[in-house]
Amino acid sequence: MAGLRITLKHALARRHGRVMARAKRFEILLDTQNAVDVGQVLSLRKRMMRGVWEHCFVQACFEHIKPDDIVFEVGTWIGPYSVILGKYILLNGRIIGFEPDPVAFRQCITNLELNRVSNVSVLPIAISNTCGIVRLYTNRIFGNSGSSLVTGNPTAKGYKKTQIDVPSVTLDRISSTLKIWPTVIKMDIEGAEYLAIEGGTETLSRAGVRLFLEVHDEYLRIQGKSSREVLTRLADLGKKLYFLEDDPAFPYHFMERMDPGRDIDVPNYHILAY
Repeated sequence: MAGLRITLKHALARRHGRVMARAKRFEILLDTQNAVDVGQVLSLRKRMMRGVWEHCFVQACFEHIKPDDIVFEVGTWIGPYSVILGKYILLNGRIIGFEPDPVAFRQCITNLELNRVSNVSVLPIAISNTCGIVRLYTNRIFGNSGSSLVTGNPTAKGYKKTQIDVPSVTLDRISSTLKIWPTVIKMDIEGAEYLAIEGGTETLSRAGVRLFLEVHDEYLRIQGKSSREVLTRLADLGKKLYFLEDDPAFPYHFMERMDPGRDIDVPNYHILAY
């Protein structure tokens, strides 16, 4: 019976074509008509409505991104942050997004159009440490928020792995090619963050550049890496690190200065580096 209710709920959402997610500082229309995974969209909406969807990270974006910043969003997924940044924060700025997952890319474009956001451009390429062709992995179906350039993603347990080849470029190459140097980089790429940092040292080292980063320690360890290596690399580039979570079980408080050499036993968390 529960399965039937969920099926009917998804069918009604798809038929309606869109859902509205309202939070304290924003509201977003999310497409359900063309979404490959309607359940994922409805789950995102529920978390936004309850105020539990990355609320500290969202708060930090509102407080530390200026209206005229130029943002590179590495890993847009279906565009929730693209809409928030473009519509509510960057009133005089712009965003260039990067999303190699072809399903998520199309959904991101749809959601930007649905919300009438015109200052965001999204490119269907990956950001890594190399320019060329790289492999993108996912579990279940593409469009899933777990798509990644790294294999062995824990969320893929119990699902058949799917993979495709996608174009890749480094942060340094795309910045010099476009002749656009970001003042803010937002990055959420499911364990491939060490690759993007490796290919973006010149960009990240520029004075005043702020990096909003989700660190996936659990995924990094599968690759023989660790979050401490990521934090240390950022510190070596001259960045000060600040914690963007407020869970009392975590080792730091919100916006507390971090020690890059300290191990953090948390599967994933957000930081601000500048």
